Amino acid sequence: MRKLYHAPPAPLPYIAELQRPYEEAQRAINAADTSHLDNKRIEQRADEIKRETEKALLVRVGYWNGWNKEMWLPKSKIEFLYGGRRFFLIPVWLAKEKGIPFTINTPMID
Repeated sequence: MRKLYHAPPAPLPYIAELQRPYEEAQRAINAADTSHLDNKRIEQRADEIKRETEKALLVRVGYWNGWNKEMWLPKSKIEFLYGGRRFFLIPVWLAKEKGIPFTINTPMID
C-alpha cells in the first residue's frame, strides 16, 4: 500500500508584509524619548502588596501582562486610586528607575 505525504502549507508571504509596518511602528513608539514626561504620572496595577514598612511597600506588579516584578516603592511617591490598594499612580521617573514598561502611548496623568 502506498502512503501519501502531504507537506504543510508554505507561509503566505503577504502576511509578513502586512505585519512589517505594524512592527516598525511599535519599535518607533517603544524607542521614542520619554524624558519630557518625567513630571507626569502613570496608572499602575498592584497585583499584590507583599510587605509594608513605615515608609515603603513591597509590591508585585505586571503579573497580568506577563513581566511580573516585585519592587519596593516609597509610600510618599505613590497615590492609591479608587478607594482601594489595587491601582496607584507612580511618577514616570520612578517607573523608569524600577523598570516598569511604558511608551509614549501610555495614558499620563497630571
